[in-house]
Amino acid sequence: MGQYVVDRVAQANGEHRVHSSSCPYRPAARRCVDLGRHAGCASAMALARQYFLHSNGCHWCATVCHRISARALA
Repeated sequence: MGQYVVDRVAQANGEHRVHSSSCPYRPAARRCVDLGRHAGCASAMALARQYFLHSNGCHWCATVCHRISARALA
């Protein structure tokens, strides 16, 4: 089980990134909502979407949950 957080500050494309607590790209704690411990990124993502509908997994630490945004392709 890993600890997950979601960034309160959206990326340029409007998405909030979900990170594991050990991710080197995780923002400072004051910028994050603590999502607690999860068996994997899928359940962390589900909780993050209750805070921020447009959430996405970090490309580096939550690869399984990272998806290319349709907004990025537009």
